[in-house]
Amino acid sequence: MKKYLVYLILLIIIQSTVTKAQQFSLDLSLEKQNYLLNETIWLDASLTNISTSPLNTDGISAPEHGGLTLKIINESGELLDYTGPQWNIAYDGVGYYLLEPGEKQYNSFGLNYLYGVSQGDLDFTILGMYFPQIPVGSYTIEGTFEGITSNILSFNVIEPSGDEKEVFDLLVAGCSLWSNSDRVPAGNKFQEILDRFPNTVYGETCFHLAKTNLGTLEGMELTKQKLERFPNSGSAIGWLNGIIYYLDKSEKEAVLNQVIIDNPNSRAAKFAKKIQDELMLEKKVEK
Repeated sequence: MKKYLVYLILLIIIQSTVTKAQQFSLDLSLEKQNYLLNETIWLDASLTNISTSPLNTDGISAPEHGGLTLKIINESGELLDYTGPQWNIAYDGVGYYLLEPGEKQYNSFGLNYLYGVSQGDLDFTILGMYFPQIPVGSYTIEGTFEGITSNILSFNVIEPSGDEKEVFDLLVAGCSLWSNSDRVPAGNKFQEILDRFPNTVYGETCFHLAKTNLGTLEGMELTKQKLERFPNSGSAIGWLNGIIYYLDKSEKEAVLNQVIIDNPNSRAAKFAKKIQDELMLEKKVEK
């Protein structure tokens, strides 16, 4: 009798896993193969309903918080630990998102901020906080979601060279100049980077540090400028939510539509569409 129960439980688990695999697919993508040391590595993830029926899911909101898990392995076969923030995310077991057949749920994650490796004494400096590091080396990354396995990607982290090496040296200098009593010298150094190297891969963070230290842009205006200048940043989801937070529904729709028109195929456009879907879901719930 006990053997029968064990086999029954195993069969239920196996059937559940197979059913999930037949319902969803998980796809990961990276923009390129090589990233510079301390450059933000944005990983794009898409969860797709591949069944023939609408499905509820809690989606891929945050790695290592109940749904999506990422496995990043270095060239020595070592697994990178999750070192990111711990969010208090509650799942109701029903699923917040309703995905129609063929519909996707999208998200993007800055791997440095979630799986960054300790830089020792630098961890609590401006450099360590604003430019977290995945060390130089070769890596593979794979995701799982409720028993579903994604495609496997590889990427390399390399030392900066040429202009980017000069930028890196300038941003290190800017971080070392940081002082709560006088933030202007640091701000000037980050502004110098933006003026001399407008297309640097470190531009987004340098822009934030330049404007906040010099006080030339603050609050909502700073957020709008970051969205306009860096629409392909994975941080766009937070900027968009901040910009539309106090707007009424028609104003929110207008802003989101404009972002999609102005920045087609960007992460900002994908996030704008995601927010539109969530607003539509809220309307259905209200009815």
